[in-house]
Amino acid sequence: MIYFTNIYYMISHIFLFLFIYIFIVPRYSKVTTGFLCFFSFFTLCITDCIKLNLFPESKICYFVITVLQIILTQYTVIFISLKRNSQVLFIGLSASNYVIAGSIFASILQIYTKNDIFALTGSFAIHLIILVLLSSKIRKICLNFQQKKNLKNWWELCLIPVFFYISFSFIAFFPYTLYDNPSNIPGTIFFIVTMFISYIVALHYLESELKRNAIHWENMFLESYIIGLENQQLQVERAEKNLKILHHDMRHYFNIIDSLLDQEKYSEIRRVIQHINDVTNENKVIKYCNNLIVNTILTNMMDKARSFDIEVHLDVIVPKIIPVDDYELTLVIANLFENAINCVKHFNKPKRYIDVKIHSISTSGSTLAKASVTLGGCFAVRGIKVMNSEKGPFVSMPGYKSQSGFKDICFPCTPEFHKHFQQTVLNAYRQELTQLHEHRNYERPRQRESSSFEERAAPGPAEMQEEGPPAGPEEAEDGPSLGSMTMQ
Repeated sequence: MIYFTNIYYMISHIFLFLFIYIFIVPRYSKVTTGFLCFFSFFTLCITDCIKLNLFPESKICYFVITVLQIILTQYTVIFISLKRNSQVLFIGLSASNYVIAGSIFASILQIYTKNDIFALTGSFAIHLIILVLLSSKIRKICLNFQQKKNLKNWWELCLIPVFFYISFSFIAFFPYTLYDNPSNIPGTIFFIVTMFISYIVALHYLESELKRNAIHWENMFLESYIIGLENQQLQVERAEKNLKILHHDMRHYFNIIDSLLDQEKYSEIRRVIQHINDVTNENKVIKYCNNLIVNTILTNMMDKARSFDIEVHLDVIVPKIIPVDDYELTLVIANLFENAINCVKHFNKPKRYIDVKIHSISTSGSTLAKASVTLGGCFAVRGIKVMNSEKGPFVSMPGYKSQSGFKDICFPCTPEFHKHFQQTVLNAYRQELTQLHEHRNYERPRQRESSSFEERAAPGPAEMQEEGPPAGPEEAEDGPSLGSMTMQ
Protein backbone atom coordinates (compact mmCIF):
# COMPACT_ATOMS: atom_id res chain seq x y z
CA MET A 1 0.00 0.00 0.00
CA ILE A 2 2.84 2.39 0.88
CA TYR A 3 4.63 1.77 -2.41
CA PHE A 4 1.36 2.27 -4.29
CA THR A 5 0.98 5.67 -2.56
CA ASN A 6 4.60 6.59 -3.39
CA ILE A 7 4.08 5.79 -7.08
CA TYR A 8 0.81 7.65 -7.53
CA TYR A 9 2.28 10.63 -5.66
CA MET A 10 5.18 10.50 -8.11
CA ILE A 11 2.76 10.40 -11.06
CA SER A 12 0.98 13.42 -9.63
CA HIS A 13 4.28 15.31 -9.29
CA ILE A 14 5.21 14.47 -12.89
CA PHE A 15 1.99 15.95 -14.23
CA LEU A 16 2.21 18.86 -11.78
CA PHE A 17 5.46 20.08 -13.31
CA LEU A 18 4.32 19.24 -16.82
CA PHE A 19 1.36 21.56 -16.21
CA ILE A 20 3.68 24.27 -14.85
CA TYR A 21 6.09 23.86 -17.78
CA ILE A 22 3.27 24.14 -20.34
CA PHE A 23 1.17 26.89 -18.75
CA ILE A 24 3.90 29.27 -17.53
CA VAL A 25 5.65 31.86 -19.71
CA PRO A 26 9.27 31.08 -18.76
CA ARG A 27 11.96 33.54 -17.76
CA TYR A 28 14.79 31.20 -18.75
CA SER A 29 15.52 28.89 -21.67
CA LYS A 30 13.60 25.65 -22.13
CA VAL A 31 16.56 23.58 -20.92
CA THR A 32 17.06 25.67 -17.78
CA THR A 33 13.33 25.74 -17.03
CA GLY A 34 13.14 21.95 -17.50
CA PHE A 35 16.10 21.42 -15.17
CA LEU A 36 14.57 23.60 -12.43
CA CYS A 37 11.26 21.74 -12.74
CA PHE A 38 13.06 18.38 -12.53
CA PHE A 39 15.00 19.52 -9.46
CA SER A 40 11.78 20.49 -7.67
CA PHE A 41 10.16 17.21 -8.76
CA PHE A 42 13.08 15.23 -7.33
CA THR A 43 12.87 17.18 -4.05
CA LEU A 44 9.15 16.44 -3.75
CA CYS A 45 9.80 12.72 -4.29
CA ILE A 46 12.44 12.69 -1.54
CA THR A 47 10.14 14.47 0.92
CA ASP A 48 7.35 12.00 0.01
CA CYS A 49 9.61 9.15 1.11
CA ILE A 50 10.19 10.93 4.43
CA LYS A 51 6.52 11.40 5.27
CA LEU A 52 5.24 8.11 3.76
CA ASN A 53 8.08 5.69 4.53
CA LEU A 54 10.11 7.02 7.44
CA PHE A 55 7.30 8.55 9.50
CA PRO A 56 4.09 7.03 8.14
CA GLU A 57 2.19 7.34 11.43
CA SER A 58 3.15 10.93 12.26
CA LYS A 59 0.39 13.35 11.31
CA ILE A 60 2.55 16.32 12.31
CA CYS A 61 5.31 15.18 9.95
CA TYR A 62 2.75 14.69 7.17
CA PHE A 63 1.32 18.18 7.70
CA VAL A 64 4.67 19.98 7.96
CA ILE A 65 6.21 18.28 4.91
CA THR A 66 3.05 18.88 2.85
CA VAL A 67 3.20 22.60 3.68
CA LEU A 68 6.89 22.69 2.72
CA GLN A 69 6.10 20.92 -0.55
CA ILE A 70 3.42 23.50 -1.36
CA ILE A 71 5.85 26.34 -0.64
CA LEU A 72 8.56 24.74 -2.80
CA THR A 73 6.14 24.22 -5.69
CA GLN A 74 4.81 27.78 -5.65
CA TYR A 75 8.31 29.22 -5.25
CA THR A 76 9.42 27.23 -8.31
CA VAL A 77 6.50 28.63 -10.30
CA ILE A 78 7.32 32.21 -9.31
CA PHE A 79 11.05 31.71 -9.87
CA ILE A 80 10.85 30.32 -13.43
CA SER A 81 8.10 32.69 -14.58
CA LEU A 82 8.84 35.68 -16.77
CA LYS A 83 6.56 37.94 -14.71
CA ARG A 84 6.53 37.26 -11.00
CA ASN A 85 3.09 38.49 -10.01
CA SER A 86 -0.31 37.35 -8.75
CA GLN A 87 -1.34 35.97 -12.17
CA VAL A 88 1.53 33.50 -12.03
CA LEU A 89 0.67 32.53 -8.45
CA PHE A 90 -2.87 31.79 -9.60
CA ILE A 91 -1.50 29.38 -12.25
CA GLY A 92 0.74 27.64 -9.70
CA LEU A 93 -2.11 27.14 -7.20
CA SER A 94 -4.36 25.89 -10.02
CA ALA A 95 -1.70 23.36 -11.03
CA SER A 96 -1.79 21.90 -7.51
CA ASN A 97 -5.58 21.55 -7.75
CA TYR A 98 -5.31 19.83 -11.10
CA VAL A 99 -2.98 17.11 -9.81
CA ILE A 100 -4.82 16.62 -6.54
CA ALA A 101 -7.93 15.84 -8.60
CA GLY A 102 -5.99 13.17 -10.49
CA SER A 103 -4.71 11.70 -7.23
CA ILE A 104 -8.26 11.48 -5.88
CA PHE A 105 -9.37 9.53 -8.96
CA ALA A 106 -6.46 7.12 -8.47
CA SER A 107 -7.55 6.50 -4.86
CA ILE A 108 -11.16 5.94 -5.97
CA LEU A 109 -10.07 3.39 -8.59
CA GLN A 110 -7.92 1.56 -6.08
CA ILE A 111 -10.77 1.46 -3.53
CA TYR A 112 -13.30 0.00 -5.97
CA THR A 113 -11.03 -2.34 -7.99
CA LYS A 114 -8.49 -3.38 -5.32
CA ASN A 115 -6.01 -3.55 -8.21
CA ASP A 116 -2.93 -1.36 -7.76
CA ILE A 117 -1.72 -1.63 -11.36
CA PHE A 118 -5.14 -0.76 -12.76
CA ALA A 119 -5.43 2.16 -10.33
CA LEU A 120 -2.00 3.54 -11.27
CA THR A 121 -2.70 3.12 -14.99
CA GLY A 122 -6.05 4.84 -14.55
CA SER A 123 -4.41 7.64 -12.55
CA PHE A 124 -1.87 8.22 -15.32
CA ALA A 125 -4.61 8.20 -17.99
CA ILE A 126 -6.84 10.60 -16.05
CA HIS A 127 -3.97 13.02 -15.43
CA LEU A 128 -3.09 12.91 -19.14
CA ILE A 129 -6.68 13.41 -20.31
CA ILE A 130 -7.21 16.37 -17.97
CA LEU A 131 -3.90 17.93 -19.05
CA VAL A 132 -4.77 17.59 -22.75
CA LEU A 133 -8.24 19.03 -22.23
CA LEU A 134 -6.96 21.98 -20.21
CA SER A 135 -4.19 22.65 -22.72
CA SER A 136 -6.69 22.80 -25.58
CA LYS A 137 -9.27 24.90 -23.70
CA ILE A 138 -7.50 27.39 -21.44
CA ARG A 139 -3.74 27.36 -22.15
CA LYS A 140 -3.91 30.29 -24.58
CA ILE A 141 -6.01 32.24 -22.09
CA CYS A 142 -3.48 31.61 -19.31
CA LEU A 143 -0.50 32.57 -21.45
CA ASN A 144 -2.30 35.67 -22.68
CA PHE A 145 -3.13 37.17 -19.31
CA GLN A 146 0.39 36.45 -18.05
CA GLN A 147 1.67 38.79 -20.78
CA LYS A 148 -0.51 41.63 -19.51
CA LYS A 149 0.55 44.03 -16.82
CA ASN A 150 -0.40 43.24 -13.23
CA LEU A 151 -4.19 43.31 -13.40
CA LYS A 152 -6.39 44.27 -10.48
CA ASN A 153 -8.11 41.81 -8.12
CA TRP A 154 -5.82 38.87 -8.95
CA TRP A 155 -4.85 38.40 -5.31
CA GLU A 156 -8.54 37.85 -4.57
CA LEU A 157 -8.81 35.35 -7.43
CA CYS A 158 -5.97 33.34 -5.88
CA LEU A 159 -8.38 32.51 -3.06
CA ILE A 160 -10.35 30.26 -5.46
CA PRO A 161 -7.63 27.59 -5.92
CA VAL A 162 -6.67 27.92 -2.24
CA PHE A 163 -10.26 27.18 -1.21
CA PHE A 164 -10.51 24.12 -3.48
CA TYR A 165 -7.11 22.76 -2.42
CA ILE A 166 -7.87 23.01 1.30
CA SER A 167 -11.30 21.46 0.77
CA PHE A 168 -9.86 18.50 -1.19
CA SER A 169 -7.15 17.97 1.40
CA PHE A 170 -9.59 17.72 4.30
CA ILE A 171 -12.17 15.63 2.39
CA ALA A 172 -9.86 13.09 0.79
CA PHE A 173 -6.44 13.08 2.49
CA PHE A 174 -6.05 14.70 5.90
CA PRO A 175 -6.70 13.81 8.68
CA TYR A 176 -8.83 10.97 7.23
CA THR A 177 -8.50 9.57 3.72
CA LEU A 178 -11.07 8.22 1.31
CA TYR A 179 -9.95 4.74 2.38
CA ASP A 180 -11.23 5.60 5.87
CA ASN A 181 -14.45 7.27 4.66
CA PRO A 182 -15.52 5.83 1.26
CA SER A 183 -18.89 7.56 1.69
CA ASN A 184 -17.13 10.86 0.81
CA ILE A 185 -16.37 9.65 -2.71
CA PRO A 186 -19.59 10.91 -4.45
CA GLY A 187 -19.29 14.31 -2.82
CA THR A 188 -15.61 14.49 -3.74
CA ILE A 189 -16.35 13.69 -7.41
CA PHE A 190 -19.06 16.33 -7.50
CA PHE A 191 -16.67 18.80 -5.92
CA ILE A 192 -14.02 18.06 -8.59
CA VAL A 193 -16.53 18.65 -11.40
CA THR A 194 -17.61 21.90 -9.73
CA MET A 195 -13.97 23.01 -9.53
CA PHE A 196 -13.26 22.47 -13.23
CA ILE A 197 -16.49 24.21 -14.27
CA SER A 198 -15.62 27.14 -12.00
CA TYR A 199 -12.18 27.42 -13.55
CA ILE A 200 -13.51 27.35 -17.10
CA VAL A 201 -16.14 29.99 -16.34
CA ALA A 202 -13.69 32.22 -14.46
CA LEU A 203 -11.01 32.03 -17.16
CA HIS A 204 -13.47 32.70 -19.98
CA TYR A 205 -14.71 35.70 -18.03
CA LEU A 206 -11.12 36.92 -17.76
CA GLU A 207 -10.68 36.40 -21.48
CA SER A 208 -13.77 38.53 -22.17
CA GLU A 209 -12.39 41.22 -19.85
CA LEU A 210 -9.10 41.22 -21.73
CA LYS A 211 -10.96 41.55 -25.03
CA ARG A 212 -13.08 44.36 -23.62
CA ASN A 213 -9.93 46.15 -22.46
CA ALA A 214 -8.35 45.70 -25.90
CA ILE A 215 -11.48 47.11 -27.56
CA HIS A 216 -11.35 50.09 -25.20
CA TRP A 217 -7.77 50.89 -26.20
CA GLU A 218 -8.56 50.34 -29.86
CA ASN A 219 -11.40 52.87 -29.58
CA MET A 220 -9.02 55.30 -27.88
CA PHE A 221 -6.57 54.78 -30.72
CA LEU A 222 -9.22 55.32 -33.39
CA GLU A 223 -10.32 58.51 -31.65
CA SER A 224 -6.72 59.78 -31.62
CA TYR A 225 -6.36 58.71 -35.25
CA ILE A 226 -9.42 60.71 -36.28
CA ILE A 227 -8.28 63.76 -34.31
CA GLY A 228 -4.86 63.47 -35.95
CA LEU A 229 -6.40 63.36 -39.42
CA GLU A 230 -8.53 66.42 -38.62
CA ASN A 231 -5.46 68.31 -37.38
CA GLN A 232 -3.51 67.38 -40.50
CA GLN A 233 -6.38 68.59 -42.67
CA LEU A 234 -6.44 71.91 -40.80
CA GLN A 235 -2.69 72.25 -41.22
CA VAL A 236 -2.94 71.62 -44.95
CA GLU A 237 -5.74 74.17 -45.33
CA ARG A 238 -3.89 76.79 -43.28
CA ALA A 239 -0.64 76.20 -45.16
CA GLU A 240 -2.42 76.42 -48.50
CA LYS A 241 -4.03 79.73 -47.52
CA ASN A 242 -0.79 81.27 -46.22
CA LEU A 243 1.22 80.11 -49.22
CA LYS A 244 -1.32 81.70 -51.55
CA ILE A 245 -0.83 84.96 -49.68
CA LEU A 246 2.94 84.55 -49.90
CA HIS A 247 2.71 83.82 -53.62
CA HIS A 248 0.66 87.00 -54.10
CA ASP A 249 3.19 89.07 -52.12
CA MET A 250 6.29 87.69 -53.82
CA ARG A 251 6.36 90.46 -56.44
CA HIS A 252 6.48 93.02 -53.63
CA TYR A 253 9.39 91.18 -52.02
CA PHE A 254 11.21 91.13 -55.38
CA ASN A 255 10.73 94.87 -55.73
CA ILE A 256 12.09 95.39 -52.23
CA ILE A 257 15.13 93.21 -52.98
CA ASP A 258 15.80 95.09 -56.26
CA SER A 259 15.64 98.39 -54.42
CA LEU A 260 17.99 97.16 -51.69
CA LEU A 261 20.42 95.84 -54.31
CA ASP A 262 20.58 99.27 -55.86
CA GLN A 263 21.34 100.69 -52.40
CA GLU A 264 23.84 97.86 -51.67
CA LYS A 265 22.10 97.05 -48.39
CA TYR A 266 22.96 93.39 -48.38
CA SER A 267 22.21 92.80 -44.70
CA GLU A 268 18.63 94.03 -45.27
CA ILE A 269 18.32 91.71 -48.28
CA ARG A 270 19.33 88.79 -46.07
CA ARG A 271 16.63 89.79 -43.58
CA VAL A 272 13.98 89.84 -46.32
CA ILE A 273 15.06 86.44 -47.62
CA GLN A 274 15.11 85.08 -44.08
CA HIS A 275 11.57 86.35 -43.56
CA ILE A 276 10.41 84.55 -46.72
CA ASN A 277 12.10 81.36 -45.52
CA ASP A 278 10.49 81.67 -42.10
CA VAL A 279 7.02 82.08 -43.60
CA THR A 280 7.60 79.06 -45.83
CA ASN A 281 8.83 76.92 -42.94
CA GLU A 282 5.92 77.93 -40.71
CA ASN A 283 3.48 76.61 -43.30
CA LYS A 284 5.31 73.38 -43.97
CA VAL A 285 3.18 70.30 -43.24
CA ILE A 286 5.37 68.23 -40.94
CA LYS A 287 5.76 64.56 -41.79
CA TYR A 288 7.40 62.50 -39.07
CA CYS A 289 7.53 59.15 -40.90
CA ASN A 290 6.27 57.44 -44.05
CA ASN A 291 3.67 55.27 -42.31
CA LEU A 292 0.32 57.08 -42.47
CA ILE A 293 -1.15 55.64 -39.26
CA VAL A 294 1.98 56.14 -37.15
CA ASN A 295 2.50 59.63 -38.58
CA THR A 296 -1.09 60.59 -37.72
CA ILE A 297 -0.73 59.48 -34.09
CA LEU A 298 2.65 61.20 -33.79
CA THR A 299 1.13 64.42 -35.13
CA ASN A 300 -1.65 64.22 -32.55
CA MET A 301 0.80 63.48 -29.73
CA MET A 302 3.09 66.34 -30.80
CA ASP A 303 0.13 68.75 -30.75
CA LYS A 304 -0.71 67.50 -27.27
CA ALA A 305 2.89 68.02 -26.12
CA ARG A 306 2.92 71.57 -27.53
CA SER A 307 -0.34 72.32 -25.71
CA PHE A 308 1.58 71.69 -22.44
CA ASP A 309 4.57 73.70 -23.74
CA ILE A 310 6.70 70.55 -23.86
CA GLU A 311 9.58 70.47 -26.32
CA VAL A 312 9.95 67.11 -28.08
CA HIS A 313 12.73 66.00 -30.42
CA LEU A 314 11.62 63.09 -32.58
CA ASP A 315 13.91 60.78 -34.52
CA VAL A 316 11.47 58.34 -36.10
CA ILE A 317 12.17 55.94 -38.95
CA VAL A 318 9.06 53.93 -39.78
CA PRO A 319 8.66 52.79 -43.41
CA LYS A 320 5.36 52.90 -45.24
CA ILE A 321 4.92 49.13 -44.96
CA ILE A 322 6.04 47.39 -41.75
CA PRO A 323 6.15 43.63 -40.93
CA VAL A 324 3.98 44.04 -37.80
CA ASP A 325 0.42 45.18 -37.28
CA ASP A 326 0.20 48.97 -37.77
CA TYR A 327 -2.42 49.41 -35.07
CA GLU A 328 -0.54 47.43 -32.43
CA LEU A 329 2.68 49.35 -33.10
CA THR A 330 0.78 52.64 -32.98
CA LEU A 331 -0.86 51.68 -29.69
CA VAL A 332 2.56 51.04 -28.17
CA ILE A 333 3.93 54.35 -29.46
CA ALA A 334 0.86 56.27 -28.29
CA ASN A 335 1.05 54.72 -24.81
CA LEU A 336 4.76 55.53 -24.46
CA PHE A 337 4.25 59.07 -25.77
CA GLU A 338 1.28 59.75 -23.51
CA ASN A 339 3.07 58.37 -20.46
CA ALA A 340 6.06 60.60 -21.19
CA ILE A 341 3.81 63.67 -21.56
CA ASN A 342 1.99 62.91 -18.31
CA CYS A 343 5.34 62.49 -16.57
CA VAL A 344 6.86 65.84 -17.57
CA LYS A 345 3.86 68.13 -18.04
CA HIS A 346 3.98 69.21 -14.37
CA PHE A 347 7.66 70.16 -14.49
CA ASN A 348 8.46 73.85 -14.24
CA LYS A 349 9.94 75.06 -17.49
CA PRO A 350 12.83 77.44 -16.80
CA LYS A 351 12.98 80.88 -18.33
CA ARG A 352 15.87 80.82 -20.79
CA TYR A 353 17.58 83.88 -22.13
CA ILE A 354 20.87 85.23 -23.43
CA ASP A 355 22.25 88.34 -21.74
CA VAL A 356 24.88 90.06 -23.91
CA LYS A 357 27.25 92.82 -22.75
CA ILE A 358 29.30 94.69 -25.34
CA HIS A 359 32.75 96.12 -24.51
CA SER A 360 35.33 98.16 -26.38
CA ILE A 361 33.50 98.98 -29.60
CA SER A 362 35.73 99.86 -32.55
CA THR A 363 34.56 101.10 -35.94
CA SER A 364 37.70 99.91 -37.74
CA GLY A 365 40.08 96.99 -37.71
CA SER A 366 39.42 93.27 -37.62
CA THR A 367 38.03 93.27 -34.05
CA LEU A 368 34.90 95.42 -33.96
CA ALA A 369 33.94 94.74 -30.32
CA LYS A 370 34.38 92.43 -27.39
CA ALA A 371 31.49 90.87 -25.50
CA SER A 372 30.52 88.69 -22.56
CA VAL A 373 27.42 86.47 -22.62
CA THR A 374 25.36 85.02 -19.77
CA LEU A 375 23.18 82.02 -20.68
CA GLY A 376 20.01 81.63 -18.67
CA GLY A 377 21.43 83.66 -15.81
CA CYS A 378 23.58 80.73 -14.72
CA PHE A 379 26.50 80.33 -17.19
CA ALA A 380 28.79 83.14 -18.32
CA VAL A 381 31.12 83.16 -21.35
CA ARG A 382 33.79 85.85 -21.72
CA GLY A 383 36.33 86.61 -24.37
CA ILE A 384 33.79 86.68 -27.22
CA LYS A 385 34.70 88.95 -30.13
CA VAL A 386 32.74 90.57 -32.94
CA MET A 387 35.04 90.26 -35.94
CA ASN A 388 34.97 92.01 -39.30
CA SER A 389 35.10 90.18 -42.63
CA GLU A 390 34.31 90.71 -46.31
CA LYS A 391 30.86 89.12 -45.77
CA GLY A 392 30.12 91.28 -42.78
CA PRO A 393 30.58 90.99 -39.00
CA PHE A 394 30.52 87.61 -37.29
CA VAL A 395 30.91 86.29 -33.75
CA SER A 396 34.17 84.61 -32.74
CA MET A 397 34.15 82.37 -29.68
CA PRO A 398 37.07 82.27 -27.20
CA GLY A 399 39.63 79.66 -28.16
CA TYR A 400 43.19 78.49 -28.14
CA LYS A 401 45.83 77.62 -30.69
CA SER A 402 46.78 73.95 -31.07
CA GLN A 403 49.02 72.03 -33.45
CA SER A 404 46.07 71.35 -35.76
CA GLY A 405 44.89 74.97 -35.75
CA PHE A 406 42.70 77.32 -33.77
CA LYS A 407 40.12 75.58 -31.50
CA ASP A 408 37.05 77.07 -29.83
CA ILE A 409 36.88 76.52 -26.08
CA CYS A 410 33.09 76.67 -26.05
CA PHE A 411 30.53 76.99 -28.81
CA PRO A 412 26.82 76.42 -29.61
CA CYS A 413 26.06 72.74 -30.21
CA THR A 414 23.13 72.95 -32.64
CA PRO A 415 22.57 74.97 -35.84
CA GLU A 416 19.43 76.55 -34.38
CA PHE A 417 21.13 77.79 -31.24
CA HIS A 418 24.21 78.85 -33.21
CA LYS A 419 22.00 81.01 -35.40
CA HIS A 420 20.20 82.61 -32.45
CA PHE A 421 23.46 83.14 -30.58
CA GLN A 422 25.09 84.91 -33.52
CA GLN A 423 22.03 87.09 -34.13
CA THR A 424 21.71 88.06 -30.48
CA VAL A 425 25.35 89.14 -30.13
CA LEU A 426 25.39 90.98 -33.47
CA ASN A 427 22.13 92.76 -32.68
CA ALA A 428 23.55 93.87 -29.34
CA TYR A 429 26.67 95.11 -31.16
CA ARG A 430 24.63 97.08 -33.72
CA GLN A 431 22.48 98.57 -30.96
CA GLU A 432 25.52 99.78 -29.05
CA LEU A 433 27.14 101.06 -32.24
CA THR A 434 24.03 103.11 -33.02
CA GLN A 435 23.92 104.54 -29.51
CA LEU A 436 27.61 105.34 -29.74
CA HIS A 437 27.01 107.56 -32.77
CA GLU A 438 23.87 109.19 -31.37
CA HIS A 439 25.09 109.83 -27.82
CA ARG A 440 28.81 110.25 -28.22
CA ASN A 441 29.02 112.86 -25.49
CA TYR A 442 26.74 111.18 -22.96
CA GLU A 443 27.19 108.23 -20.68
CA ARG A 444 24.69 105.69 -21.89
CA PRO A 445 22.57 103.72 -19.43
CA ARG A 446 22.19 100.03 -19.81
CA GLN A 447 19.27 99.04 -22.06
CA ARG A 448 17.52 95.76 -22.41
CA GLU A 449 15.54 94.56 -25.32
CA SER A 450 13.72 91.22 -25.58
CA SER A 451 12.34 89.05 -28.34
CA SER A 452 11.00 85.52 -28.40
CA PHE A 453 13.60 82.80 -28.18
CA GLU A 454 13.35 79.11 -27.44
CA GLU A 455 16.63 77.33 -26.78
CA ARG A 456 16.98 73.84 -28.14
CA ALA A 457 20.42 73.05 -26.75
CA ALA A 458 22.99 75.12 -24.92
CA PRO A 459 26.45 74.39 -23.58
CA GLY A 460 26.02 73.87 -19.89
CA PRO A 461 23.16 73.02 -17.55
CA ALA A 462 20.35 74.89 -19.31
CA GLU A 463 17.69 72.69 -17.73
CA MET A 464 17.86 74.29 -14.26
CA GLN A 465 15.22 76.41 -12.58
CA GLU A 466 15.32 80.09 -13.37
CA GLU A 467 17.86 81.92 -11.30
CA GLY A 468 19.27 85.41 -11.38
CA PRO A 469 22.71 86.10 -12.84
CA PRO A 470 25.67 85.18 -10.66
CA ALA A 471 26.21 87.58 -7.77
CA GLY A 472 28.93 90.18 -8.05
CA PRO A 473 29.77 92.89 -10.58
CA GLU A 474 30.53 91.83 -14.14
CA GLU A 475 33.68 93.61 -15.11
CA ALA A 476 34.52 94.41 -18.68
CA GLU A 477 37.49 92.75 -20.19
CA ASP A 478 38.95 95.72 -21.99
CA GLY A 479 37.11 98.68 -20.63
CA PRO A 480 33.74 99.66 -19.23
CA SER A 481 30.56 97.90 -20.28
CA LEU A 482 28.94 99.91 -23.05
CA GLY A 483 25.57 98.16 -22.79
CA SER A 484 23.77 94.89 -22.99
CA MET A 485 20.95 93.11 -24.74
CA THR A 486 18.80 90.27 -23.48
CA MET A 487 17.01 87.89 -25.83
CA GLN A 488 14.42 85.56 -24.33
